[in-house]
Amino acid sequence: MKTRAFYLFALSVLSLGCWLSAGFLLSRRGPDWPVALAIAAWLFISALALAATRVSHSAWIYAGLLVLAVLSLLPSVLFRILPDHLSLGFGLTLLIPPIAVLITLLLYSGLTSKTWQSAGTVEGEDSQAERKQTERAAVVLVLSALTLVCWQFAVLMFGFRLFGPLSCLIVIPIVLLFVSALALAARKVSHRVWILAAALLLLPGLSLPASVVNNIFTASPEPPFGLSLMPSVALLITALLLYSGLNAYREWQHASAVEDGRSQEQRKRAGRAAAVVFVVGALLLAKTLHNLYWLTVWDNTYDSLGYLWLVAPVVAVLFSGVMLSITLPGRTKLAGFLYSLLIPALMIAVSARAQRVDFRQLTEERAGRTSQAIETYYAREGHYPQDLRQLTPWYVLSLPGPVIIYGQDWCYDGGEDYYRLGYVYREHWSDPPTIGRIYKTKGEAPDLHDMCEEEIAALRNRYPYLFYEYYE
Repeated sequence: MKTRAFYLFALSVLSLGCWLSAGFLLSRRGPDWPVALAIAAWLFISALALAATRVSHSAWIYAGLLVLAVLSLLPSVLFRILPDHLSLGFGLTLLIPPIAVLITLLLYSGLTSKTWQSAGTVEGEDSQAERKQTERAAVVLVLSALTLVCWQFAVLMFGFRLFGPLSCLIVIPIVLLFVSALALAARKVSHRVWILAAALLLLPGLSLPASVVNNIFTASPEPPFGLSLMPSVALLITALLLYSGLNAYREWQHASAVEDGRSQEQRKRAGRAAAVVFVVGALLLAKTLHNLYWLTVWDNTYDSLGYLWLVAPVVAVLFSGVMLSITLPGRTKLAGFLYSLLIPALMIAVSARAQRVDFRQLTEERAGRTSQAIETYYAREGHYPQDLRQLTPWYVLSLPGPVIIYGQDWCYDGGEDYYRLGYVYREHWSDPPTIGRIYKTKGEAPDLHDMCEEEIAALRNRYPYLFYEYYE
């Protein structure tokens, strides 16, 4: 393979975003054909450069080029043929770049499996160089699709005007550096480090109750946007644990084929390491999906972002899948494709279920459980608790609070033979009225202040800049 021609091929493929940007800028001044013209020019130059490299199995690379060209042109077509530009068309446009990553990852995994099979068990220098160069040509397509995802993410988060029409030139080195850093971390860092990182995320990172998080992040009475980064980090660590587990499993298989005492000890050690890594990774993934579910439920109580909460985690999953496909050998590269396919599907299913939750009904159900715990305490102690924390030492975890305003707890007044339970309530996140709603009273209470008076006053003092006022 000619090295200069390969560099030209890589440069032309990775510049796809620039071609698209030029096409869209030209289309604003006239018809839409400049978009197709820019993509056609990109495809022609890439095909010429690929032909000059004389890479083996080039049909796979041409298929990847065609996929990128078709999927890059598809958003412009969708916006013309779909009637609703802000919902269905917008959603499909967001999905197209991740789909391009999935297809190019599948092509890359299939191509590398084919080259490993054709090379045989013993490779000469020429066959090794040919296989590596072919893999590099295929991974360029994957990185190009991943660059389109990150470019779209940057435009969605910061706007197109922040970087300008050549923003893809900024995104390309970021993608290359981040993928390289992930691959280096996977190969060099011990699995014990990732187990420790997973433990830190499982305990304090993803398990903090809303009331505790609200005491740390006090800027707004809604879930802090920084929480959306926790699932992204957790999914990256899950992928690194998967890589370590697959390596340990491969060592276990290799040691099983050798019959001696040292190999048997190595086999046991590798088997234990693989089991621990897989279990920790599964726990971290389950807790991440659980955290994402409740993050979406809380998002329903405010100006809901819906599936937009998944943008950062999906980008993290795609990076993880690319890292797995690059670093794993042979057929195990398919693990990267499966990870990039199954984890977003699980996240979408979890988010869809959470968006259907009625948070007001959920609050009433939680209030019923809290009231039952109070009655149980009265039957055991002979009087009602003066504070809800007397119900159980793990009150914050065992009796979750209302799901109306993020981080708020129950309003409670209790004495020897009476109690009153309620919560701060508002009809809609943008409505000014905020009241103390009484859920249940028991016994003859003395003259008390209005329900949730102290909690509402604390809200007013904590968030004085909000455009609506709290009142009793």
